[in-house]
Amino acid sequence: EMAYRMQMSVPEATDIWSEPQATHEMYGTSRDRLCLANQCLLARRLIERGVRFVQIFDVGWDHHTSIFTFLPFKARAADRPVAALLRDLKQRGLLDDTLVVWASEFGRTPIAQGTSEAGLPAPVGRDHQAEAFTVWLAGGGVKKG
Repeated sequence: EMAYRMQMSVPEATDIWSEPQATHEMYGTSRDRLCLANQCLLARRLIERGVRFVQIFDVGWDHHTSIFTFLPFKARAADRPVAALLRDLKQRGLLDDTLVVWASEFGRTPIAQGTSEAGLPAPVGRDHQAEAFTVWLAGGGVKKG
């Protein structure tokens, strides 16, 4: 019975298009493509329905070349929806009980890669740094009383 009710609630929970237009503008969602904004809005909808663990993947951060072109693009594409998710969770009172973790699979070297395999100049990028990774946390406050 419980599993059936949970399963039947999925279509409503995942219908991000039932959200007001202002919410879509805040997140920067897109009907034309799968994007981080759609995933962040879906994450908020799942969290507010009591889902205890939600994971989002965002690919395309592996900038071995052309980092000055592609990294700013990826950062801009992530900034709006991630900020919207945090703002939305906070205004709904959900950030107190939710820990948001942004992490990479590994870090990057502090120096730039700059030559191609043939030894010719190549668009600058950065290599992997297995001994480090990037992480930030938000929320997860403890309610008193």
